[in-house]
Formats: sequence, C-alpha cells, structure tokens
Amino acid sequence: MDSVRQYYVQLNDLLERNGFSLMGDFWKVTSSEIQKTLDVVSYLLKQRGEDQNSKISIADESKSMRIQIRELNKQLEDLKKERAQLKRDKKNLTTQVELQEKEATKALRSKASTEMESKKDISKLTRASQMYQHELKKKENELFRIKKQMTKILDEKTTFSNSYMEIKGSADMKRIAKICDEHRTKGDIEFVEMLKNGFDSTYNVLVEENSQLRGCLLTLQTEMKTLVDGKMNSLKAIKSKFKDDLLKETNMKLYRLKVIEPKAFNLSLNENINDLLGIFKENLDRIASFIDAIINPIQLFQFMDRLNDSFGKKFTKVKNLDDLYKIINSETRAVKDSDLSEECLNKPIKKSGEELEHPLNNERITAKWNTDFATETGEEEGIYKNNSHTQSTNQQESMETSLKKKKVQVERKKWENIIKSEKSNTFFFDSDGSD
Repeated sequence: MDSVRQYYVQLNDLLERNGFSLMGDFWKVTSSEIQKTLDVVSYLLKQRGEDQNSKISIADESKSMRIQIRELNKQLEDLKKERAQLKRDKKNLTTQVELQEKEATKALRSKASTEMESKKDISKLTRASQMYQHELKKKENELFRIKKQMTKILDEKTTFSNSYMEIKGSADMKRIAKICDEHRTKGDIEFVEMLKNGFDSTYNVLVEENSQLRGCLLTLQTEMKTLVDGKMNSLKAIKSKFKDDLLKETNMKLYRLKVIEPKAFNLSLNENINDLLGIFKENLDRIASFIDAIINPIQLFQFMDRLNDSFGKKFTKVKNLDDLYKIINSETRAVKDSDLSEECLNKPIKKSGEELEHPLNNERITAKWNTDFATETGEEEGIYKNNSHTQSTNQQESMETSLKKKKVQVERKKWENIIKSEKSNTFFFDSDGSD
C-alpha cells in the first residue's frame, strides 16, 4: 500500500510537470480522475512503445548499413585483387607475345635459310641432270655410230649362199664382239640396271622389316595378355585362399585387355594404323592401372602369409604397413632380450657348414663360422673340441663359455640384419603367383 501511495505521489508530480491537473485525493477518486489517469498512462505507454520501435528501427538501419559497408569493402578488395591479377596476366601475356614473336622470327629465318639451301640443292641437281642428259645423248650418238659401223662391216663381210648366210673374217667378228661387250652395260642400259637393282634390294628389305614388325606387334600383344592373365589368376587364387580385408575387391573387367585378331596384323596398315596404336596405348594404360591397383596389396599379403607360419596369429589383426612394422619391431626387441642369449648358450656350438635354426621364422640357414674367435685367443677352430692333452678341463669350459657369448652377439647382429632386410624387401612374383 505504501508503494501504491508513493507511485500515486510520483504520478501527480508527473502530471503537474506536464501541465495536467492533479488526480486528487487517492482516497476520493472520481470516475473523471480515473479516466484521466488511464489516459495519461496509456499515453506514456504509447510514447514509450514508439520510442522503443524507433530505437529498434534505427538499430536495424545501422546494422544494415554496416553490412552494406562490409560488402562494399569486400567488393573493393576483390576489385583490387582482380586488378592486380589482370596486371599479372597482362605482363605474362606480353612476355608470351614477345617470346612468340622471337620464335616466329627465328622460324622465319630458319625457313628462309632452308629455302635458300633447297634452291641451291635444286640448282645443283639441275646442273647434274643436264650433265647426265648431255652424257646420255653423247653415249647414244656413240652407240648409234657403232651400230652403223657394225652394219657396214657386216654388209661388207657377208655373202649369200643357198639357204644360209656365212660370215667371213674371224678377226673382224672378234673385234665386233669386243666392242659390243664394252658398250653392253653403258649408257641408258647401265642406268636402268642400277635403278632396277636398287629398287629390288630396297623393296626386299622393306618387305622383310614389315613382316618382322607385324610379328613383333603380335608377340607384344601375346606377352601383355599373358602377363595380365597370370596376375589376375594369382589374385583370384589369393582371394580364394585368404579372405581378409587387406585385399580390396577389384573390378577385373576394368583391366581386361582388348585383343586384336592375329589375321588383322596381315592386313594393310595404311588406314587402320591409328586405331591399332590406340588399342595398344589403351592396353598399356590398363596394365599400369592394374599394377597400381593390385600389386602392392598382394605383395603385402604374400609377405604376411610367409611370416604367419613363424608368428602364428599375430598378423591377423594387421590392417596396414604401420601395424606390420610394429609387430616386426616388437619381435626385433624380443630378439635382443636375454631369452635369446640363454637359448643360444644352451644350444651346442655348430661347426663350419652346419645349419642353424632361425629364432624368428624357423628357417634354416647355413652357418659359416670363421676362425676370428679362435684367432683372438691364439688358437685354431679345433679349440671348440675338448683338448685334454693341451689344457685343463676348467680352462676349456671357460673358453667355450666365452666363445658362446661371442657367438650370441654375432647371432643377434645377424638376426637384426635379417629382420631389417625383411622389412625393406619388396616381393615381386611371377605370373603363377609365387614370390
């Protein structure tokens, strides 16, 4: 109630400041005063609402203006970048135009020099042809003169008898035969024979080379098909044997080669040479994509399958090369532990040429021990045996123990090198799938 009275006093003060009449006594309120109070309150609320709306509209306008300013600034930056890019493009185009002009000028000069050389060659060939024609005409005249002389001689040295002609004067006939032999391969006859022999030899060589090239194309197609079919059969065998996620499903239809009929290689290649080369290029691309798609996973799986015999089920959880290297590193650390030393100490020492058992993959290798250990102690390889005649039993046992320890160190290094080589080795396998 006190708060109501305080509010009433404040309201009267507000009415008085704004030029309204007072509301009167709070305890003697009339209907007109109530109406007046409500009007004032509604007016104030309305005014406050308008002020609030105006503030909101002003804030929205300022926000939209700020957004427009940001967009304009962004457009300005884009225009600046575009202008800079256009400048760079212009510079690059100018440089390219200059280079093209230089190349065109150089090409024109080279073309002009080539034309000059061609003209010189043509003039030389023309002069040589004219000289040849002159010599040929000279030889023809000489041949005609010789024929005329032969006819004259034959007319002088022949007589006609009953039904045959007899040629007299063996000396004259020998001279005529000698002249014919001298001029048989000269002149136009010599030139024609030369052209004929050159054409025949060149034609035979080209025919042989053409046949060899056709055979090479057919052999190349056969080898490519054999390679891809062998790899696909190996992949199918591995997929059927090892059902694991390491080998992804491969669509074999994408890597099938297009096979050209053998009889097509005997046809003329003047028209379909481009199609033939296109088929070979497409087959080579398919082989490359086929190798990229399957060779690496197959090599990894082959390597894992070979090591699974030694490590049991440890490789069943391998999903990539990192997991594989982690397992190999763990096995390498296991080799370095004291278990290997104790195991090797308990084993009898092998002589030169005997086989040792691999501690990791149970492979058997030939141990070729040299005499380095014996050299350090001043003895030969026979020091491994009991030599009761030269040394006492205690000295022999201590020496064998020291040699065993040295052998353990050598074995550690050998197994570490073997494991490193296994990690870095790349397995390539033939068409039958063997590594």
